Amino acid sequence: MAQGCPSFKELGLDLRLLKAVQKLGLETPTPVQARCIPLALAGKDVLAKAPTGSGKTYAYVVPMLQKVLTRQDAAPGPTLSPGALVLVPTRELCQQVYGVARGLLGAAGAGSMRVSLLAAAADGAAMRAGRQPDVLADLLLSYGYGEDMAALGEKLPPSRVSPRAA
Repeated sequence: MAQGCPSFKELGLDLRLLKAVQKLGLETPTPVQARCIPLALAGKDVLAKAPTGSGKTYAYVVPMLQKVLTRQDAAPGPTLSPGALVLVPTRELCQQVYGVARGLLGAAGAGSMRVSLLAAAADGAAMRAGRQPDVLADLLLSYGYGEDMAALGEKLPPSRVSPRAA
């Protein structure tokens, strides 16, 4: 366990997601997960930059799925709107996010929840006719967008901004 990182249980995860991360072999959160998950669960906007392999995908997919599961519990039954939408800059990241979300939902016993993989060409070509965007929600800025991230951070209302990591 990284020094100072709480357990997934201490992050306040829904029992289904706690079971899922344990089932997937995730023993303790990485530093980026330990910082981001509580902020996202508290409704804060999170802008994180960390190296490849540091756990960023789980850092935003876990709290996103928790919010979707909570909404589903509050209003059971079919819904016409997507519960979440994730936008990522590459097809590879799209497939990674899809795999993480499907794995977590399957391990959480929420397999009836639909997760769709929607990948458009880099030029933003329109998706195929008839394909419904019933996918996940968030915006991922990939590594190397430092100026864009700083500009975005300046536009956020003060009530949505958390202290910057050292």
